[in-house]
Amino acid sequence: SRISAQIPAWSFIERKLRELNWSNVLRELNLAISAFEENRMSDCCNNLRMALITLLAKIYELLEGCPPPIEPGKTPNPRSLLKPMQKLGLDDQSSKLILGIWSYVSERAHIEKRGGQPPSRREVKYGLQLIFSSIECLLNFLTELRNKS
Repeated sequence: SRISAQIPAWSFIERKLRELNWSNVLRELNLAISAFEENRMSDCCNNLRMALITLLAKIYELLEGCPPPIEPGKTPNPRSLLKPMQKLGLDDQSSKLILGIWSYVSERAHIEKRGGQPPSRREVKYGLQLIFSSIECLLNFLTELRNKS
């Protein structure tokens, strides 16, 4: 069975991303799942980190009404992308945890930093679960904000 069947929030995340028309985030998540199932662990981690950073950029743009501060050719700074959410009530512990998860998955995506060794399936499954939990948290936060207005 697909790993997505083991992710409790998958149907919620998929539905919310479709409602928001954020197909590029959903695409990265589907690519991550495929890479995991094909045993391409570092590719899976790269897709997971891209899904999270793309989601953060989309939420930033939605909340700020302007594109996020991203330099062409550079990886966006997730800390700066979280700032609008923090201003609107995302607590510091959640923000720090999301940043830690971003770092965990990013480290596993860069096998050159690991001496050419790909991450283990266990590490990647853990990262997959962490990213999906983070995305669920962020989408719930966004839903709560929209329900307040």
